[in-house]
Amino acid sequence: LTLKLKMLDGYNSAASWEVDKSRHDWLFNFPAQVVVTTTQIYWTEESEASLEDLAGGQEDAVKRYLQVCDTRLAELIKLVLGQLSSADRTKIITIITLDVHARDVIQKLVDEKVEGIEAFLWQQQLRFYWINSTLDTEIKICDFRTKYFYEWIGNT
Repeated sequence: LTLKLKMLDGYNSAASWEVDKSRHDWLFNFPAQVVVTTTQIYWTEESEASLEDLAGGQEDAVKRYLQVCDTRLAELIKLVLGQLSSADRTKIITIITLDVHARDVIQKLVDEKVEGIEAFLWQQQLRFYWINSTLDTEIKICDFRTKYFYEWIGNT
């Protein structure tokens, strides 16, 4: 099983976070690298969807997504207060760190009244996109883009 296929499996199963299995349960089924990367992909997709909904007239779209971010973060915090293996604890703490930043970005989008995905405040964020046709992840920030090469440096 290649890492690309494991990423595909993680990405596809994450699509039902709020239906079949919540994100805080889903993360136990995949290695940290897949969980962290997939979480970043979905944060990008969900953030952009909320910004597009805002641009389409749903005035509270980004605020609603901020509530989703807060709820997911609270669930992760509950997990680290319990019994976990060392690997799972490290994985969850890493996601909490990313989620706090992600939540703060969404809060800033609300505070600054950003109106769409073309706004610089959104474009300056590190964004991850799943490319299904090639099973690749593309990373963008401002006008720079690169392919994610499945190398992970860190403690996860």
